[in-house]
Order: sequence, then C-alpha cells, then structure tokens
Amino acid sequence: MGRIVVDDEMYVQTGGHFFVELGQEFRELDGSVASVQ
Repeated sequence: MGRIVVDDEMYVQTGGHFFVELGQEFRELDGSVASVQ
C-alpha cells in the first residue's frame, strides 16, 4: 500500500488531484478519494 501524499504545493501543481506513492511511481487517484480540510 502506498501513502496518500497530502501536500498543498503538489495539490496545486496537480490541479487538485492526489497521488499515492508506490515505490518511485505516482499513480493518480480520483479527487473524491481524498479531500483537503
């Protein structure tokens, strides 16, 4: 299992999408999977 990358800068750079870090790969998740509070 990867970890949810919750980083404001990355969040902005990816246009509001989250990524799960899997080794050295980044797999895009649907925006509804995680949310910024």
